[in-house]
Amino acid sequence: FRRAHAERGLELHEDQIVRIESPRANDSTLPWQPHRAHQVALERLPELPRGAGVLAGNDFLALGVCRAAAELELSIPDDLGVCGQGDHPFSAFLNPGLTSVRAPVERIGITAVDRIVTRIGGEPAEPTHRWFTPELQVRGSTLPVPPG
Repeated sequence: FRRAHAERGLELHEDQIVRIESPRANDSTLPWQPHRAHQVALERLPELPRGAGVLAGNDFLALGVCRAAAELELSIPDDLGVCGQGDHPFSAFLNPGLTSVRAPVERIGITAVDRIVTRIGGEPAEPTHRWFTPELQVRGSTLPVPPG
């Protein structure tokens, strides 16, 4: 996020970044509950300037943000842009469709299995770091990027 801004020569101030935590309610609760994001968004969205964007940690949290925006009568994408991560099947069926970052899960899975098979076969397999390029699935929840 910060690097993308810097690469485009866009100034970014820390006070422009709002981090919304989605804590676990207990040890058996997943941290990505849409209702928690909804509650926090109801509190935080009125503070954001119109035209702000929300990059949610995943599509489930983005779902909660979208619901809060609707209840606050904020237009997506005109008043608020929303982007999730994971590109879950429901993302394309929202209105407007949710822009989402899709990880190349098939390539990640194949790479992981290859590493496991290598280690099971007795070949040395030192820890490595692999970078996988995600794809942005642009839908109606964000405004188009102007050319240039």
